[in-house]
Order: sequence, then structure tokens, then C-alpha cells
Amino acid sequence: MQPSDHPVRGFMQIGFFLAGGGFLMAAANAPTSPEFVVSVCSGLMGVFLVTASALLVRWMRRER
Repeated sequence: MQPSDHPVRGFMQIGFFLAGGGFLMAAANAPTSPEFVVSVCSGLMGVFLVTASALLVRWMRRER
């Protein structure tokens, strides 16, 4: 792993943590509760962060 990928790797790990935790918590809550909505939103933010990090890594490697 190149040193320039380190910050992006951290964002990707945070994204996996958010997505996993958010969707696990959504499965544990009732679909009509406010906690369910917050958990789904947190899971979606995690998916967005992982996707954006992966695209950034691809773009950074293509530049070389």
C-alpha cells in the first residue's frame, strides 16, 4: 500500500463501520420507529463513504 492511500483507507474503514453498524441496528429496530430511520440513514452514509473512497483510490492510481 502506498503512503498516499493511507487517508483514503481510513475513510473506507469508517464507511464500512458506519454501513455495517447502521444496517445491523436497522434490522434490530421496528420499521416505524425513528431509530430505524436514523440507522438506515447512517448505513447509507457509510455506503456513500465507501463508494466515494473506492472511486478516489481508483482515480489516484490512474493518475500515476
